Amino acid sequence: MSTMESFVLRYVIRKTRKELGLRQEDVADKTMSYGTISNIERGTIKVDNALVERYLKKLGLTKLRLKHLIKLEEEKIEILNYKLEAVESLLNNKRYKEAETLLKKVKMERFHPLAPYHAYLEGRICHGKGDYSRAEKHYKLAIRLHRQYNLPARGNIVATCFNELGICNYVQYQLDKAMDYTEKGLQAYNENEDGNDVYYPLKSNKVLYLLTLRQFDAAKQVLNELWESISQINNTHVVLNLYRYHALILQKIKRYDEAVNICKEGIKLARRNRVTRRYLDLLNVLGSVYLLQKQYEKAILQFETVLMHDDSKTFAKCQIDALSRSATLYSELEEHEKAEEFINTALNLSREVSQKNRLPKVLYVAGCIFFNQGKYKNAILHLKESVELAEITQDKETQSKSLLLLSKIFDNMGLESDWIKTVRELHNLQYSFNREDWFYEVV
Repeated sequence: MSTMESFVLRYVIRKTRKELGLRQEDVADKTMSYGTISNIERGTIKVDNALVERYLKKLGLTKLRLKHLIKLEEEKIEILNYKLEAVESLLNNKRYKEAETLLKKVKMERFHPLAPYHAYLEGRICHGKGDYSRAEKHYKLAIRLHRQYNLPARGNIVATCFNELGICNYVQYQLDKAMDYTEKGLQAYNENEDGNDVYYPLKSNKVLYLLTLRQFDAAKQVLNELWESISQINNTHVVLNLYRYHALILQKIKRYDEAVNICKEGIKLARRNRVTRRYLDLLNVLGSVYLLQKQYEKAILQFETVLMHDDSKTFAKCQIDALSRSATLYSELEEHEKAEEFINTALNLSREVSQKNRLPKVLYVAGCIFFNQGKYKNAILHLKESVELAEITQDKETQSKSLLLLSKIFDNMGLESDWIKTVRELHNLQYSFNREDWFYEVV
């Protein structure tokens, strides 16, 4: 029976059995094992047509009735799929409450062909609300349902869920897990399925995680592969992310002129497509490159533009970055009052919007600014907090930077016991992390 390849047929068979109140083992007999029935309903292993027809007869499903039921379910699935797509559209526009309200109205069994898609959308809703633990459970459920019942659902649903799991762990500072899920997503990706738009986000996120883990060579290799096919990427947000990562890597290897050109190209693209967040991000990177080149007027122009474009603090991360870099700039110019004003504003904003991943970096910049003025007590206060928070967020680079500067301060102050303790802590940290040149790194 060639139609056994139809997931709708398998759904109708399983649904009919359950409506009769029968378990698989209840229908099994000497001529048809439990395993055979499971294979028929899951469609994972081809079963002889004679056995399939015998099973259908046990369930009272004639060919005519089966054809009728399949047609009915196909119509229902089409309507349900339309509703789920509407939910996804709302989620893509960050309208989480409306999406949740609509999704609650869509009921289906765990073995329904669209169940993995439904579970994925539940995960997206929890993700959008910041409930990462529940989001992960729903994403994992979607993967399990897809594999357990051999369901098609949304194209590349498994790769998509692994990508979302990676993001969930990234924002919770679980970088190794984020990388692992991303690799699993790339392995699960099938270019012949619908939903092939998840491939480039997966690869782009891999670059981000590698950069965050300070694995610059590996990040550069993946980025170079993507850069060759950038014209084929239809997702503007992904393209702009790649521009940003490319500029950061060029900045890291001190190819500043190339970094400036990449930033300018990305800024034009972001402005043309009205992608404000990436526009501001690239302005900040461009300002950082100018700062490294000691082109202070050009640098401050970029940071001021960011702050003017986001006076409502819609993009708080961009504001924090611009404020911190401005503070660094004025510290270099020995305009200490301005430097303190900017860094205090950055600190207050970081605490206000709970930017836990940025706060350790801002605290480190504050420590540098007070150190440059000889205000050691203030520097120590900020650097110690930076070390504590960086350990929580697994930001080993910032943790190392802060410890190194603390050791320098304790040495200058002649506080030998504090110096020894700090150097020992730094030494232990170096076993898992190689210190690099930091002061100008992007906050």
